[in-house]
Amino acid sequence: MDAVAKKKKKKGVKIAKTNKYEGGKLDDGSDTGRVPLKIATKCVASDDTLLAQIEANTKRGLPEFIPYPNPHTAKIVLVGSGPSVEGQLDSILEHKKRGRLIVALKGAHDFLLQNGIKPDWCVMLDPQEKILNCVQLKEPDITYLIASQCHPAVFEHLKENYVILWHALSGIGEEKLLQNKVLLGGGTTTGMRTLNMVYSLGYRYAHLYGFDSCLTEKDGEAYKRVNIHSKDGMDKPASTIDVWVGKRRFWANPAMAAQANEFQQAMAVLKGMKVNIHGDGLIREMWQHHIGKGGNGWFEE
Repeated sequence: MDAVAKKKKKKGVKIAKTNKYEGGKLDDGSDTGRVPLKIATKCVASDDTLLAQIEANTKRGLPEFIPYPNPHTAKIVLVGSGPSVEGQLDSILEHKKRGRLIVALKGAHDFLLQNGIKPDWCVMLDPQEKILNCVQLKEPDITYLIASQCHPAVFEHLKENYVILWHALSGIGEEKLLQNKVLLGGGTTTGMRTLNMVYSLGYRYAHLYGFDSCLTEKDGEAYKRVNIHSKDGMDKPASTIDVWVGKRRFWANPAMAAQANEFQQAMAVLKGMKVNIHGDGLIREMWQHHIGKGGNGWFEE
């Protein structure tokens, strides 16, 4: 994937400088003049905050996630919050009618319910208190898989619901608090961790919705002209990156671009995993570009 990193600042995400020219090439061999995208990510919460929340939440006595790694052929549907998901509701509903497990990733939970589709699971990873706004329409027959690093307010909000606790591998010393526990790695976003989670449950075929990792063209241009209001009361410039896959241009914020990179890394590790990425976003274009060059990580139905 070739990319140009144009603006360099965003709270919580660091974009590596790309001063060295590495010679991006198109399929026809022409030189693009671009350099590969390199992004280092950083959690929005401090290590101390994460560890304190992990310690508090593991004392709740909740049932914990247990992997079942034996591969099987059942298909699973993961629904994120990318802009393309709005045009995919009929397709998601068809999966529901076929009895396939529907997994909502944080904000997709309320979106699906508002549109008449009840997810079977909801997965959450974000450690911020505001994330409980994603599950205001909680339902008693949905299973909530909540990471131990999530804010205690999320657990309080869901105390009448069925919650399964899972633990994210972060490398901040959490293993001392979580001895003999299962820790799931797999990236910095809920989507990437969930892909790893379902793989550990034996799934090898996943339909991905809302896994765009990009803004729409209109939003991408608008994003450059607005400010992000930070919690310390200071307005900070918004940041976007122009990401190119072959001759196609996408607009992404740093977190989206990081997820696109992490998706490539995850698929290289999750042997035998096949995906069908719906929509027309960055991750779909990037992965089709890859499988067009001999990859085999795609399936249709």
